[in-house]
Amino acid sequence: MAEGFSSVPLGVVGAALLVSDEGQTMHQFSAAMGRLGISLEVCGKSTILKKLLAEQKFEAVIVDLGIGESASTAIGHVHSSPSNKTAVTFAIVDDQNKVHSAFQDGFRFVVPRPLSAQSIDKILKAAFGLIVRERRRYFRYSVNLPVIIRKENIPPIRCFAINISEGGLAINTPIPMNQGFRGNAEFGLPNGDLHFTAESQVCWYRHGGQAGLRFITFTSGHHAQLQEWLSRRLEENLPEAIVAKFREATSS
Repeated sequence: MAEGFSSVPLGVVGAALLVSDEGQTMHQFSAAMGRLGISLEVCGKSTILKKLLAEQKFEAVIVDLGIGESASTAIGHVHSSPSNKTAVTFAIVDDQNKVHSAFQDGFRFVVPRPLSAQSIDKILKAAFGLIVRERRRYFRYSVNLPVIIRKENIPPIRCFAINISEGGLAINTPIPMNQGFRGNAEFGLPNGDLHFTAESQVCWYRHGGQAGLRFITFTSGHHAQLQEWLSRRLEENLPEAIVAKFREATSS
């Protein structure tokens, strides 16, 4: 359960970071991302890439290698970021001769210049399902749900979930919880008949009563049910023009 990252705004599929100082590149990617409901943040200096990756969560990272950053250094920053190591990565290269080396360095997609709306749209269409899955994995939905944590030899811990994701729960707990504590979390989802039991582990605790639980194992089939429920919650706030693309990506 990630801690300390601001949520992607409602109404967008995900967030992307573009590292480039070239105006036309910024404009082209901004327009293409907008057509897919993806918000785009742009920074013009490769030197702050590592800092941005440490501070924010992005579903996609696009690095313009024309600004002087080596492919291996740039992809290294992404892969060493705990919350962005699975982001979908793109390299913009100056010519076709650099495509193979960018793939070898670890970029998932490579976009050679000259750029066009058609070439960018083609690459993003191929990557869209991966971006959606990355967004869904980290999507946190605000809730107010009773949770019971059970562990042998101690009384049940009754607390409340404040948000839920595929990977875990953030909770308000009446007692301090040590990082690494494990127990079975029992909870139901609002406005539905879905009830879950998941072996969970405390991955962070804040003095004042908030903690993060990471799901370890679910009872059979329940993880898929939670994924489906969260996908519907994410879809509810998407623009109608994006919904069909989102449904296609989540069903594939």
